[in-house]
Amino acid sequence: MNQPQQTYQDALAAERRAREQSDYDSMVNAIAAAQSDAEAAQLQAQQCSAMGDHAGLADAYRRMARAESRLTTLESGKEAFDDNEASRVRQAEIQQQQRQYSLDEMINYWLANRAIDNREADLLRRHPEYLTDPKKWQELQAVNREAYQKGLQRGTGQHIGFMYERLGVLPRLNPEQQRAAKDSGVSEEVYAQNEIKRLKVEHLYQRSNQ
Repeated sequence: MNQPQQTYQDALAAERRAREQSDYDSMVNAIAAAQSDAEAAQLQAQQCSAMGDHAGLADAYRRMARAESRLTTLESGKEAFDDNEASRVRQAEIQQQQRQYSLDEMINYWLANRAIDNREADLLRRHPEYLTDPKKWQELQAVNREAYQKGLQRGTGQHIGFMYERLGVLPRLNPEQQRAAKDSGVSEEVYAQNEIKRLKVEHLYQRSNQ
């Protein structure tokens, strides 16, 4: 084979490799998008379950099913790329780079969608085990349902005070509260316990000031 022919063949091979890489990257991006959709639907299901929103929960399950069906189709097509070592290396790199939701990202997502308020966000930041431990997560949902059944409105002191009390955890003190505890000569733990009591009767003070 003379040089021009070799150059032409090399160009064709390079074009084919580039096209295969482009197809592979497109499929990987589509899989990542489907995974993101599935994760978003899962987050929606969690927040709807916590809120007792049955219609929203059903919609979340439908979204999750569609995303997982799309994932199955895409992953089946991707198997052809996994027959050679190069594609296996790329897949390993992609798996290492797969992004997991951090605690702050999950909390900020729920805040943005008004599934929780700032007080609940503080609870979760101080006690992240209620997001990371499945048993603790179930306990949190059970207490949320109990609060809902008692008619405690989300966003009120009654609600968050009830949550702290039933979960047996303490609120995080802000700098002003920390100074107040020090000035009062009590420990931050005792001050936090008193804060729970104050939250539970907060509505009484609000009514008296109206």
